[in-house]
Amino acid sequence: MATGNKSTLKNHNDIIFFIEKNFYKLKDDGALEKTEINEKNINLNIYIDSPIFSLIPEEIFQNISSNETNSFLVPNESEYTFFEKYIPEHSTYFIWAEEKKIVEKLESNFPVTNIGHVVENLLLKKSYKNCVELFLHNNFMYISTTKEQKLQLVNRYEVHSEMDILYYTLAVIKESNLINETFKVINYGINKRNFKNKLFEIFKIKNSEFYVNQSLKEINL
Repeated sequence: MATGNKSTLKNHNDIIFFIEKNFYKLKDDGALEKTEINEKNINLNIYIDSPIFSLIPEEIFQNISSNETNSFLVPNESEYTFFEKYIPEHSTYFIWAEEKKIVEKLESNFPVTNIGHVVENLLLKKSYKNCVELFLHNNFMYISTTKEQKLQLVNRYEVHSEMDILYYTLAVIKESNLINETFKVINYGINKRNFKNKLFEIFKIKNSEFYVNQSLKEINL
């Protein structure tokens, strides 16, 4: 849950999200705390929550132009800034976009800051053979799946309840062909107890290690 009170950023190693034009600091329990950044020349990594993104396999990406990839994301290209990142573990490119006026304002206010996307941490290769990774928030969720240590998909959904979270999670598990597989669920966001209990019930799991809450701070972003 994002708290209503604002704090001032003091630790340069904090994970900072930019969501709905506000800065949030990631707390140890996965909650987001609204924060202010008063130092202009602070060296930070800021991760933007943008629903405009896609994954493109390397062999396809290398044979299409940047104009083609940009137009694939948005129709009005001139209004957006585009980013790309190669993910060698999965031989794929992660492409995304944010409104140009937002990016220009961030770069103007914080010239030494590096801009990334919230979902980037979910693209890192993990040690689990089959895995469902979540970043749960009150208003949105990110989910990625891995099967046989190969990335299957990454999606973002608007959510309004734990039933929404359950619906999208089950749909993604089915789409990733994990229904009949043994897999692990890792949640890096807010702890949703009812959602967690429903998963245990649906998949008839007794092992408590099936679902774990973990801080994004444990991942080297």
